[in-house]
Amino acid sequence: MCIRDRGGLYFKNSEGHGKKEADGGILAGIMLARHPWILMGYIISFIAVGETFLSASTIIMWTKKHYVVEVEGSLQATHIMAVVFGMVFITGGITGYITDHMSLFTNVGLTCLLSFLGMSTIIFVNNPEHPITYLGLVLWGTSLAGLGALSTYLVDRFTPEEHRGKAHAIQGIASVVGIIFCSHLGGFLFDHWTIHAPFILFLAALAITLVFLLIIWLTRSTWLAKYESEGSFLLNIHSNSSIDKSKLLS
Repeated sequence: MCIRDRGGLYFKNSEGHGKKEADGGILAGIMLARHPWILMGYIISFIAVGETFLSASTIIMWTKKHYVVEVEGSLQATHIMAVVFGMVFITGGITGYITDHMSLFTNVGLTCLLSFLGMSTIIFVNNPEHPITYLGLVLWGTSLAGLGALSTYLVDRFTPEEHRGKAHAIQGIASVVGIIFCSHLGGFLFDHWTIHAPFILFLAALAITLVFLLIIWLTRSTWLAKYESEGSFLLNIHSNSSIDKSKLLS
């Protein structure tokens, strides 16, 4: 149950005592990241939007580097982008259904692995026309659809209704940071290090995400028990619904 006073947002624990959990405004959205799945939603939003920008811009520069005639490179880049976004379109509904019915640990893990494998394939083959490159593009495009669905699902699923605006504000900031991360740092390293630099940056981000997922899984009983003992609002999404704890622990 949520109660308010001038100092910010307060939430009652299971014994009915008021406990201050977060201040009002955007700070509340940041404080919500104490819940591991909400924090994961922010991280995945950073990756999902950053990778979308990567597929729409960096892939063009990467493709052109492999052609002497720039027009040919541009044409091949459009084919590659069509494959990536075509897979997002085709698999969008499927990934949404899977998100609703699969364990969160399995879903996040498989989606990040698909993205990791897709980009790794593009780097190691390093040929825009090779058939295996297209396999990597299919994996990557499928993962983009899954990442987009997961980021929104995690934030909505574990954020109380009265705080979702604040949570989505932080999610939006994470998305913008993902674009800046790709365009500025990735672009600089593209020019001064390797043409694969933007891909490598997001491979590192995906690896960190998978490590964080492993930490969540290893400590799942501890943090869930903590929130239950405090009667935390983070486990009370709606007043008339409850979390399927099997999805949290499996």
